[in-house]
Amino acid sequence: YGINLQNELSIQSFSKHLKTLWEAVKKDNFVYEFKNTVEIQARGKLDAFWNKISFEFEQQITNFVNEAYTIFANCTSETDLSDIHAERKKCLLEITNKIFCKQEEELKKFFEQSKGEWEDAMQQWENKTLIRLQDLRDEVKNKAHKQLESYENIRKTELIVNKEASKYENIIKEDIRKFVQEEKDRQGEEVLNLSEEKLRKLFEGQWSDWIEKLSSDYKNPNKKADVEQNIIQKLMARYPQDWKYYDEEMQKRNNLSDFNFNNFSILENHYKWDLGQTIKRAVNRVEIPQYQKQQAMVEIERFNDKLFNEVNKYLQEKENNLQPYQTNDITEILNKIKSKIDEKSHNLLDKISFKLTKDFEIDLTIAICGQAIKQLEKIDQKFREAQNPIIKIKQQKEYYFDIFQVSFNKENSQSAIVAQLVRVLSEGILEKVEQELADRVYYQIKNVTYSEIFNDKRSLIASILISLAEKGNLKDYITYIRDPEKSIKNWIGKYFDEFHLYHGGINGIIEKQVKQLVYIAKVSVEKTSRYIENNPQNSRNVAVWIEKFRELAKNKLIFKNLEKVETFGHDINDIDCGILLIFEISFDVCFCRELCFIQIFNAIHHHSDAFDKRIV
Repeated sequence: YGINLQNELSIQSFSKHLKTLWEAVKKDNFVYEFKNTVEIQARGKLDAFWNKISFEFEQQITNFVNEAYTIFANCTSETDLSDIHAERKKCLLEITNKIFCKQEEELKKFFEQSKGEWEDAMQQWENKTLIRLQDLRDEVKNKAHKQLESYENIRKTELIVNKEASKYENIIKEDIRKFVQEEKDRQGEEVLNLSEEKLRKLFEGQWSDWIEKLSSDYKNPNKKADVEQNIIQKLMARYPQDWKYYDEEMQKRNNLSDFNFNNFSILENHYKWDLGQTIKRAVNRVEIPQYQKQQAMVEIERFNDKLFNEVNKYLQEKENNLQPYQTNDITEILNKIKSKIDEKSHNLLDKISFKLTKDFEIDLTIAICGQAIKQLEKIDQKFREAQNPIIKIKQQKEYYFDIFQVSFNKENSQSAIVAQLVRVLSEGILEKVEQELADRVYYQIKNVTYSEIFNDKRSLIASILISLAEKGNLKDYITYIRDPEKSIKNWIGKYFDEFHLYHGGINGIIEKQVKQLVYIAKVSVEKTSRYIENNPQNSRNVAVWIEKFRELAKNKLIFKNLEKVETFGHDINDIDCGILLIFEISFDVCFCRELCFIQIFNAIHHHSDAFDKRIV
């Protein structure tokens, strides 16, 4: 029939490809297990039920974790932090087991009720689905444990730097006192009538000098790390026999940090045909088919993307958790690169008879290390900045301006307390919305409106195939076969347009939550007002007001630096918080809203990568 060696190899390769594709199709996490119509219907029913209970499981744990973040954020002592963590861990175990038992019972009931239907096709998945629920429980619980630990570490760092900042706070207060006294001596009673604009001008003229003085006195105990040099030393120690090749490659750019993920490309010397196949082809004088080279390229590209993402995720978690940079991070990354390359090389050999070369390992390692340098330097910088009390002082500039105004004229005290309280509440609203936003968008997209699109694998795959057929585009079919994940993401993308158009998109979610939090703040303030109003006259002071507000707003709002309001009250002799002041606070709380919108959108811009990954 005219079939030569090249035709035979092509047929074998195509047959192998079909087999691989079919195995992928049968996997639960890919598409649908097509056996017969009855089974498809049964599985569709199970998928819909599973997605409902898994959605509820994840969402309830996410709500618990978000509440825990608020509790940690409002903690004011390091001792209490460990107690809160222990209590939250205990609660997490209880709520996880409670949800699991409830949903396990629902699953068993579901399978029991399905007996006699779909020719009993459903029963074959019962044990597997129950095990899957156990895996889901363990997965969400482990993730939540990591988040709780992260929240404790972040707040602990904040409390430590707050304690350090308090030392410098007293210095600035003393500088303010001296400056105000000098101005009073120079201008006399005229200073009592200075407008806020003139006071601001005086303050700005001194602020930079005060901060510069503090900065010159402060010595950061955490010195800047030389990440690039550390990585080079690690590479030299790890690969002494191959170091000259690493060095030659790195000489192509000025610095190792000039290499990154984006400028890495697959070259022909990155992979080679298996020796046995090479000899066989040389004897028969047959070239490696181009489509097999392309297949190797596709496999390697997928591997690269996955490895890059794993390394990036590892480093992103360190950055988000404010963990310090350590040279062990480099060792962890190099170990990951080596083990993944060895694993992939074996897989490629078994799958399509290709091997990854030493050149590939060197080039890929350099690219990842180059990218890691920038991220590790950022991790180091963020950690050192988080430990720097002078930066904390600079962030509280408006607080010191309030003190500055009151020092000139005690009549400014009530408006200063109001300004500080509103500032605390608006910053808390900003932090809470930003922290929960990605989760809220994720669950909004996965709600009932979109369950038909995202939760039912059968309808999803069928819709994609119908869409591809309507287009009649061969390229789209090829993309679907080679990279179904990419194809599915592209197809789903159009539904995000609907999400933005008909449901307000991210802006709508932000606006809704900000309104809710501002309302909670307003109600908490008003309830505190009524409490203070009914108190004896000698109990109507800032300290009592703050204590009651903490009690009423507990776990609902974030109010870091609320102690500044209380301290501020002490600084101005614990003034009487009359009803007029309380109403003024209630009124001013409403101005948080517009400020929050602006700050939240800026925050989204700065954290867009992590935000996108949570949603998509």
